[in-house]
Amino acid sequence: MVPKVKGYKELLVRLKYFQSDYYTRGRALEVHQFLKANSEPLIFSDAISEIDFHHQLVRLKECESLTDIDSYADRFSHTLMRIVLIVHKDDYKR
Repeated sequence: MVPKVKGYKELLVRLKYFQSDYYTRGRALEVHQFLKANSEPLIFSDAISEIDFHHQLVRLKECESLTDIDSYADRFSHTLMRIVLIVHKDDYKR
């Protein structure tokens, strides 16, 4: 079961924790599942941010299909950073 976060700051702390290791296979899928379970309370400032957030979720899931570990780490790190920036920019309601 994926743990639920209690608010915006806890979500960002958890995402920053995931940034500590880009090379372990399965982490992108773990982040994807975590965000799917905790994205309902997100309030996006505009439609573009919401579309970008969901696009990045798809990219996270696609990371797992990459066979080269460096490509995996590069895509995972870039995608996770984009998500952190989107979440940081927008409000998170409880």
